[in-house]
Amino acid sequence: MAESNIDGMNRRRVLQGAAWTAPAVLIASASPAIAASSVVLEFVNAQLNDVGGDRAQIQFLVQNFSTPDTPIENVYVEVVYNGSGSPTLEEPGDPWTVSGSSPAWVFSDGDLSNNGATLFCLFYLNGVAAGDTVTITAHGTVDGSDLASTPVTIP
Repeated sequence: MAESNIDGMNRRRVLQGAAWTAPAVLIASASPAIAASSVVLEFVNAQLNDVGGDRAQIQFLVQNFSTPDTPIENVYVEVVYNGSGSPTLEEPGDPWTVSGSSPAWVFSDGDLSNNGATLFCLFYLNGVAAGDTVTITAHGTVDGSDLASTPVTIP
């Protein structure tokens, strides 16, 4: 039996189109939403200031960037001195708790309760030589999973 052909359309072409439409619709509806939520722990500011002689002032501000609003718990910051000296730390005091010794310390301060929450720290290292650096990395926990910032090295 011959198929009728009107402007290049016939029953076979219509069925081929329909065969491709159904799988495309199923795939599109089964795909999850991309980036439906995200939690990022990141340094907004980190700097090392020479305050004279071999003394350096280090400060950092770490922030919770989360969508939807999600707490980051058990936040701590690793501070590692990279240099030839053996500096001593002048602790920042409350609310920070500091453990460790030169060249690596851990600064703990609790939680970042919601999106936009920040933690600020300012402390001093004595015995720092010109050209030395400090690397800082923030860590925390979200729903039982570990989270870490990108390490930042400051001159």
